[in-house]
Amino acid sequence: MRKAIRTLAFLSCIAVAQVSAAMGQTATSQDTVVRKPARFANLGSRKLGEAVTDTAGQRKVWPHMLPIFGQKVTDLGFELPNPYGISQIGAYVRQDLILSNLEVSNDGGNTFQPVDFVEFPGVNAEDLALEAKLDAWLFPFMNVYAIGGYINGTANLTVGIPLDSMLSFLGLDVCSRGGPLQPDFCNEVIALPIEPKYHGYSYGLGTVLAVGWRDFFAAFPITFVWSNLNITESTISTSTMEILVGRIFKLEGGKALELFVGSQYLDASYKVRGSVTLPLSDVDPSLNDVEVDYSLDENNKDKWNFVLGGQYQISAKWDIQGQIGFLGSREQIVLNGVYRW
Repeated sequence: MRKAIRTLAFLSCIAVAQVSAAMGQTATSQDTVVRKPARFANLGSRKLGEAVTDTAGQRKVWPHMLPIFGQKVTDLGFELPNPYGISQIGAYVRQDLILSNLEVSNDGGNTFQPVDFVEFPGVNAEDLALEAKLDAWLFPFMNVYAIGGYINGTANLTVGIPLDSMLSFLGLDVCSRGGPLQPDFCNEVIALPIEPKYHGYSYGLGTVLAVGWRDFFAAFPITFVWSNLNITESTISTSTMEILVGRIFKLEGGKALELFVGSQYLDASYKVRGSVTLPLSDVDPSLNDVEVDYSLDENNKDKWNFVLGGQYQISAKWDIQGQIGFLGSREQIVLNGVYRW
């Protein structure tokens, strides 16, 4: 029985592990917002149609293939960031989960029946993610990127299972005798604190739409992530979206500091299927082990949380970024370094 409960606990880890991957991607989306003193396509103090000039006062020739229309927007007065970037990201995420719609089959998976007597009073997980990202400005207002990384995490939960309900569900008429003939274990409710560990790889694609005026900007990152973990044979998908607004503070020596606030949406909902053998003989030697199939829904508890962060531009090629997320049931800390050329 404990083995079966532990297997169900493993399932609760998957969504949170996927959250870590998504958090890393969310963090990387911010480095597409700020690059050079202009950070992204920005008029700065110029008027529309007043071309960007070089140090000699001549019309600036955009030297890169990307972004598309790069020369045209430069001639209109927009200063552009370096088009290509590579990032290294580290993220810590803590996430609450909701487990629901547990269904079990003991006829080889032909018929599933809902199980409502298994309790999951509290499920959360903590994850560490290390990821790398390649990005490019496809258009002056649109950045695209690909990411990949490694996840390592631990889930924390307590599972409660009344033994009499479980045995009755399996068709074992052990606890219906009543009186002195009823085994003592029929009144037990197993409450197990479980901390399963997991690891795996993630990969994803995303885009950022960014607009700016003077020293202010808005950015809208969207990311899709897929993860493969050692505790499931299924590929898990997650989507994230952010709404960010901020201001850029120009510093001496071509450096700059960006501060931003916003909100993040995360959807990590999916169904997990599998099978497990319930070692009922561990409860009582007179009982036989039973193999069952299961189906379980997992969801992150809160879809939205609040984010606050900043970025320090060391030079036109190097940035350091950081972000924290809080409120709701999800907290994260993300740090990354970016090189652009």
